[in-house]
Amino acid sequence: MSHLSRSCMLLGIGAALMSLGLSACFPVSLRPHSSSGGSSGGSSGGSSGPTSSVLDLYVGQCIQNPGEGTVYDVENAVCTTEHWGEVYHVMTITSSRMPSEDDMADMASDACVDAFEAYVGRPYDESDLDFTWYVPSQESWEDGDRTIQCVAISRDGDPLYQPVRNSGL
Repeated sequence: MSHLSRSCMLLGIGAALMSLGLSACFPVSLRPHSSSGGSSGGSSGGSSGPTSSVLDLYVGQCIQNPGEGTVYDVENAVCTTEHWGEVYHVMTITSSRMPSEDDMADMASDACVDAFEAYVGRPYDESDLDFTWYVPSQESWEDGDRTIQCVAISRDGDPLYQPVRNSGL
């Protein structure tokens, strides 16, 4: 799928989610290689563990699949055991006005691609990994949420079993 097709797909997903008036950050996936992949509902790592607010995700944190829809909390995971993704970049939006859906998707895509190689050790377009991100919803923006969090995930939807930092995957 071309980058333009991905962008159009992401904008459509983002527009649909933003129009629902969601009250927390929500994920937008760039995972074009699998229709179900690692994005089916629920965790991909077994029993429930401690959770973190999606607003508190930090670089190096591994998480389980939060499923589809609005995401408030994610299940924490140990990076050396089965997990869905690893947060590799957190960016603060500096604009005083909430960016449009298109601008938000462009910002997230650019930030995640730009930070990918430095964290993973391989350019995104040569990697076995893909990424997704969380962006503020209208309601979370009004509550002060200004973060975009980039999460490295498996391109084929399989779980990860090691940290992706400097992995060259």
